[in-house]
Amino acid sequence: MTSRFGGDDDLNDLIGSGGGENGETRSQMKPLNLDHLAEGELDVPVKRSRGGAGNDCSLLKLLCAYIAYTCDYAPRTCWAIGVAALLVPTYFLMMAVFFNPTEHFGIVNDYTDITSQYDLTIGKIDHWCLKGDNDSCRCEDPLDPQSRGEFRTWTKAQVANTDLVQSLIDQGLTTPDIAFLGTSVIEEMNGSWFGNDADANLKYLKAMFNKNFKKSEGSDVEAVALGIAGDTSPTVLWRLMNGEMPPAFNPKIWWLEVGLNDLGRSQCSEEVVVLGVLRVVEEILSKKPDAIVVINSLFPLADLRGGVRPGDSDFKDSFDKNLRQKPTDRINKPNRQNKPNRPNRPNGRPGRNGNGNGGNTDNGDSTVVKGHVEESPDKRGKNKRGENKRPNKDGQTKRQKNGERAERNGRNGGGRLLEVALSTPGRRLLFGRNGKKEKEVKMQAHKETQKKFNPVTRHERKLPLWTSVSAINAQLKKFASKHDKVYFFDATDIFTEREDSNTYILKTDMISIRGHPSKRGYEKWEEAVKVKAKAILAGQA
Repeated sequence: MTSRFGGDDDLNDLIGSGGGENGETRSQMKPLNLDHLAEGELDVPVKRSRGGAGNDCSLLKLLCAYIAYTCDYAPRTCWAIGVAALLVPTYFLMMAVFFNPTEHFGIVNDYTDITSQYDLTIGKIDHWCLKGDNDSCRCEDPLDPQSRGEFRTWTKAQVANTDLVQSLIDQGLTTPDIAFLGTSVIEEMNGSWFGNDADANLKYLKAMFNKNFKKSEGSDVEAVALGIAGDTSPTVLWRLMNGEMPPAFNPKIWWLEVGLNDLGRSQCSEEVVVLGVLRVVEEILSKKPDAIVVINSLFPLADLRGGVRPGDSDFKDSFDKNLRQKPTDRINKPNRQNKPNRPNRPNGRPGRNGNGNGGNTDNGDSTVVKGHVEESPDKRGKNKRGENKRPNKDGQTKRQKNGERAERNGRNGGGRLLEVALSTPGRRLLFGRNGKKEKEVKMQAHKETQKKFNPVTRHERKLPLWTSVSAINAQLKKFASKHDKVYFFDATDIFTEREDSNTYILKTDMISIRGHPSKRGYEKWEEAVKVKAKAILAGQA
């Protein structure tokens, strides 16, 4: 028999005559039983991951696979990535260790035991500047009186103060209860700012001051305010020596508010600030030995102020809540002449809020009063902002329609959160403009050192100004406790909330991040000052 496979005997034997295990022929073999597959009884081992999800893929293994693939098919790229992974951390480590100086904060020497101006000396000052060096600040000798006669408006303000003192002497009011002496906070109480008094907000503060400290207005305390915006301790010392403390003028209490410009504007170190304040105190006590000096604590400060001449932020952020947390460099625009006090607009040209001061007004309770100025549309029916001013079929413009919709939503409960926030006394708004949550301004009270730069971005770190303010206040309080004629008034609790022993939260409805009180802040502070002054005069303090 001839094989159909071409005589391949081995293959023929396998196919034609092969048998089973017991010698059975092909036709006698038993069929394969696959019933256990249908019944699911096949035992196939399955490897599961440790997470129990049945997926053995992980991000680390995937990354390793990509690295292996890159090194196999692009070895040069793999080497470049490896070298960069070593050099970049090394670079940042070197910058952080060798090219990132350490800034020191706090007071090194104790100046609380001095008994006269002759005990004060600059020879013990460890460093002159706030950043821990001697070259990064505009700090002058705190013991040497300095004039600011180069500013015409400052000269105008200084002359106004001396004229005010002389007018009191001429009227026979030589012994008022309090003479407030200081910087912009005090000058605004008198209704002016850097020699200018053409602003409605300043008139409001002056009326508040007269109500609290003028007997002609019904108060039981008589006071006078002598301040100039932007002054430092040496400048206040010069003013005392040149007309603001004549022999015939003898207030019972000299209420001193100085030092914040030395720190926040000139960036002097804490020791220099303390020396400047104590020099003013000793000058008053040497000329008026029967007087009492009250050192007001430095107001909370979370951001540096402007340059040598007061900028827009020194004036505007007291009355506009939207500016109280805005950084100084965003308020004081570069290459722009500062004009904080614009005269009232003539009739027919109202300001943005309709009262001639050209800006928003704030009553200090986190409510902003905004006015409206009608803008004439151009030929295309649009105003300068590009908004469509042509009326629709109902005779309304788009702005009017949106305003009605917002008012309707407020009546239907959409403005409930804002209403609750405004009606809750002593609380800040939970949400600011555009519904965004306002960021709390937190300040650290104790931070002795920090690195100057962020090692990653190389940006300078913000100075912990509240640490410096706290150290200065502690030194002034200690000095007052050792002298019978000197008192210390701590206003910290008025403008801050304590979160813990090291962290304070700034009340931005009461004061700005640059230490300028709002109208509500002035109100609370003046009330507390009046209570303290009456207790001192009554001998109960």
